[in-house]
Amino acid sequence: MADKTESEQTNIGSHVRNVVFADEVAALSTIAGEEESLSVASDYLGILEFETNKSGTTVSDLNAKWTAHKEGCSDCTGWRLL
Repeated sequence: MADKTESEQTNIGSHVRNVVFADEVAALSTIAGEEESLSVASDYLGILEFETNKSGTTVSDLNAKWTAHKEGCSDCTGWRLL
C-alpha cells in the first residue's frame, strides 16, 4: 500500500467528520464548561483513529459506524482502523 499524502490524510478526515459522523458532529455540545469533541486522526500508513468525549457515544460506536459506511465508499478505500 502506498503512503498517504498530507492531502489524502486531510481529505479523509474531512470526509469522515462531514459525511460519516455528520449527525454526531452536529449534536456536539458547545456550552461553556460542557464542550464535547469528536476527533479523527489519520496517518501516512492509511490508519484512522477516532476519539470522542460526546455523552452517549463511544469510540466503539464510531468504529462500527465507519466500518458499516466504508463498504462501497470509494473515498474510504485504502483506509483502516487502528
